[in-house]
Parts: sequence; structure tokens; C-alpha cells
Amino acid sequence: MFAAFMYGNNVPVEKDVDYFVACVGIDSYYVSCPVKDWYSTWDKLSYKTHLAQYFSLTFKRKTWLNGKC
Repeated sequence: MFAAFMYGNNVPVEKDVDYFVACVGIDSYYVSCPVKDWYSTWDKLSYKTHLAQYFSLTFKRKTWLNGKC
């Protein structure tokens, strides 16, 4: 959910990993691999429906990663 929120609000993957590590306090290696995979999948399949929803700070509502309500 955290990665979807950050991705949906246009936070670069490196900053996403940094913020998550700072909040949770675990080794960045264990976070960076899956987060980079998710970002890559979401970038490649932007036209598909994704199971992840996030709160859009632009639209002030929950939305899907591909922009559908």
C-alpha cells in the first residue's frame, strides 16, 4: 500500500525506498528489490487494471494506479 501511494503520487522509487526504510528501520536491500519490481510492473502495464489502490493527493480521493476510479 505504501509503494502504491508513493508511485501514484509520482514519488521516485529511490525516495520511496528511503522513506520506507526510515519509517520501518529495516535494511534497504529487503525493501528496494520488491519496490523496484512493483514500480517496473506498474510502468510497463499502465493500461491494465491493477489491484492496488492509493489516495491521490491531486484528486483527494482513492483511485486505481491506472487512473480509473
